[in-house]
Amino acid sequence: HLRYVLLLWVALACGVLIKGPIIFLPVLCCIVFLSIYEKSPRWILQQRSHFIGIILFLCIALPWYILIDLKTDGAFFQEALGTDLSKKIVSSQESHGAPPGVFLLSTLGTFWPWTPILILSVVFLWKHCKERPLIFCAAWAIPAWILLELVPTKLPHYVLPLFPALAILTAYSLEKFGKTHWFGKVLFSVIGLTLVIAMVGAPKYFNETVHPISLVMSILAVAAIIIYCRRSNSIALFVAAWLVYTGMIAGTLAHLETPFVSTKLSKIINSCIPEQPFAIAGYHEPSLVFLTQTKIKLVTAEQAVALLQSNDVPLSFIPSNLEKPENTFAIANVTGLNYNGGDPVDLTGYAKNPDLCLETSSQQ
Repeated sequence: HLRYVLLLWVALACGVLIKGPIIFLPVLCCIVFLSIYEKSPRWILQQRSHFIGIILFLCIALPWYILIDLKTDGAFFQEALGTDLSKKIVSSQESHGAPPGVFLLSTLGTFWPWTPILILSVVFLWKHCKERPLIFCAAWAIPAWILLELVPTKLPHYVLPLFPALAILTAYSLEKFGKTHWFGKVLFSVIGLTLVIAMVGAPKYFNETVHPISLVMSILAVAAIIIYCRRSNSIALFVAAWLVYTGMIAGTLAHLETPFVSTKLSKIINSCIPEQPFAIAGYHEPSLVFLTQTKIKLVTAEQAVALLQSNDVPLSFIPSNLEKPENTFAIANVTGLNYNGGDPVDLTGYAKNPDLCLETSSQQ
């Protein structure tokens, strides 16, 4: 089926442009696994339509990589492959280190409400390991998952390309099971109630107010979980999942302030100096770059002060525990928690003009 082959290579080209060559990990792992299972890679080499797909892939992805290499004089590949990727593979980067097994444990919550069925599906996979759809799902998910668990740097979205395989396996197993085992109901309830507690507990943990959306959704979610456990009503299962995730995203995460330091900083920057660059030290998260439209200069505290003193930037943020720069005024203070590493953040914004934000507000 040529259209499916071309769709695969178009998707790979888009993935490489967005995330880089790491997108090939699940594909190559799947090919190696199936080649070992089939005792030969002949099954993939005989499909000549893939050569057309490779040409299409190169036509889509190669021009951008050539242009970025010329634009940066080779610095892009040196930084992306030689520094960033190698650090992620060899050691934990950006405070994202975690031991093997973290992805497997986090799946209990991230794959909910299907986690109980997925666990039972592993037993089903073991008993029916010769069925070709199950072999494909195993080849897709297992090898790449093991490699990701072994890599020191871990972020929740790393395993997302493997979730479709888990979903297929879960659906396939559910069709065979017909109904959920009592163990599945217990696990579904425990994980669901844990997520509900996290929904209303996270704001309390950060000394913030629980949003009404989170409160209402948590009460309704508990009711839906109880109905599902008592009546095995599949509609109640879907409703419970919708209530939990809606309350978590629209209620809790959308209104938490402490963990989202970048949002606080961007509001100050876009209000005080909407069209001008600024310097910051002690907080170099990519989210801040996106929110401030790349006007940012990621530097050390000494460099941030120097840029401010030389009038290269009108505003510099440095850690609050450092000495106040000479001939400057503190015009903003931002505190919070860096959710990437769990470290507290306390930054003070200094400017030579004490009325910097007031003047901008009056002009607007």
